[in-house]
Formats: sequence, C-alpha cells, structure tokens
Amino acid sequence: MSGMGGRVQDKTELQNDVAVAHAPRVLIAEDNEEMAALLVDAFRKAGYETVVCYDGWDLLQLSGFGEKPQQDLIVSDIRLPGISGLDALRAFHYAGGFTPTILITAFGDEWTHSKSEMLGAVDMFDKPFDIDDLVARVRELIPPGGSSPTTAPAATKRS
Repeated sequence: MSGMGGRVQDKTELQNDVAVAHAPRVLIAEDNEEMAALLVDAFRKAGYETVVCYDGWDLLQLSGFGEKPQQDLIVSDIRLPGISGLDALRAFHYAGGFTPTILITAFGDEWTHSKSEMLGAVDMFDKPFDIDDLVARVRELIPPGGSSPTTAPAATKRS
C-alpha cells in the first residue's frame, strides 16, 4: 500500500489501464444523441476508445485537421449541423493524408455514394444499418490492439 493513503492497483487493474491506454480511438460525428450513444456503446464494447462530436465544425477541430490526427478512424454522419460530413471529408481529401473515414447516412443515393468514394471514404453505411456490420468493418480497418494505417486505405463500395 502507498504511504500517502492511496490504494495500490492489483495486476488485473494495471493490465486493464494499459489496454485502455492503447485502445484505438474512433471519432464519432453524429448529431442524433441516441444514435451517438449506440455507436459509443458498440465501439467501447468492441475495445475502442471513443470521442463524440455533434456538428461538422467540431468534427474538423477534433479530427486534427491540418495537424497530426488524434484518432485512428472517423465515423461521421453526412448530415451534420454546421458543415456536412461530406464537406468535412472534402476538406480532409484536399489537405491530403487523412484519417480513414466511414460515412453513415439516411440519405444514401447513388450520387452521395460515388462522391464519398471519390473523396476517399473507406466505406459508407446507409441507415438503418446493422451496428455489428459497422463494428466488423472498423475491426477490419483498425483491429483493437492492432496497428492503424497512417493514411486512408482504399474504399469499399457497398450497395
């Protein structure tokens, strides 16, 4: 025990602290608080650290736009207050070398899918989607405890 009245962590607690410290970080941009909470819960259960924002301006700021990214992957709704997830993706694309991004939308027409692919989204999910499918895709891109890519990998077309 510590002489300062603190409690000593057992080995399991220390291992859990180390695991959390090295968990890949997913930035979630979703203006619907219930949907954001579902995504946070699913990713945390799958072994990811999460950061949430509710508008496009915060997405740009939290993404590390123009600086070294603070997360390993972004999951963003397309329709966000401020600027859209698609506009944020466009900004990332023109800045070069950005964090892999998956877009989600309730408005996934053919134009939106091809535009997101052209701008470098690694995937796009149309709402409603199976959250397990989204988590599985994230695991393919950044496995919990695994290494993460430094730039966005090739997009996957989903119909």
